[in-house]
Amino acid sequence: MLTSRARLLLTALALLGAAPLARADEANPPPDGAAWCAQHPDRCEQAKARLKAKCDADPAKCEEVKAKLQEKAAECQAKPEQCKQERRARLEAACANNPQRPICKRLDAAPAGQ
Repeated sequence: MLTSRARLLLTALALLGAAPLARADEANPPPDGAAWCAQHPDRCEQAKARLKAKCDADPAKCEEVKAKLQEKAAECQAKPEQCKQERRARLEAACANNPQRPICKRLDAAPAGQ
């Protein structure tokens, strides 16, 4: 079962074409949603199927999440540095709970200013 954060991430991937997670290493920017799906077709199809099932089950919630994601995207476009810092803080908190995740290993290798 997915956590609400994981569901939100999958929704963002499917709805906005965003990368599944921002990489800590900015020298290698994350792929967009289409590129990620091309690299991980099975996982992409599974995520799309889960998202479709959730949206079919509760269309109002789905529209609410879409609106929140669009609002956050606009905020991040206006204040990219603030969003970058917020993403890094959330990632550091998640990595404190599960440091073995591959992205956490990249985070440890990247200085906090990146």
